[in-house]
Amino acid sequence: MANPVVGVDLSKSVFQLSVADAKHHVIDRKRLSRAQFHRFLAQSTPARLVMEGCGTSNYWGRTAQLHGHEVKLLHVKYVKAYVRRTKTDAADADALILADRDSSLHPIPIKSEELQAVGGELLIYENNQMVSCSALVRSSVSKTCYYS
Repeated sequence: MANPVVGVDLSKSVFQLSVADAKHHVIDRKRLSRAQFHRFLAQSTPARLVMEGCGTSNYWGRTAQLHGHEVKLLHVKYVKAYVRRTKTDAADADALILADRDSSLHPIPIKSEELQAVGGELLIYENNQMVSCSALVRSSVSKTCYYS
């Protein structure tokens, strides 16, 4: 028997899950807290988890893999096309199930902790560079205006 498919809509405190059979028919929906989701990963049989790529999806993807689950991260733009009704957490989780059926959608690789940390450092560096450049431009413009 094939593994079930679980669409997971991640948020800050409550995660919406749509559980589907191997044929992608939704058979259950759950709304779990962070702690409950962690227990769900540890206690459930191996499944394919489908999530939108976001800030915390790499962490949850690594955690799910440690518990024997297969994880597929999809770009937000890909999933948006599969939302059938008003955008809600439950609709997003269902859309993830539908998007999983499309073999033409290329998943996002899960980043290691080290790679994610380097990416964060790079963002901080780029942000500091932009702030420094904009401060330099402002000071140059104000001097030019003052002396003109």
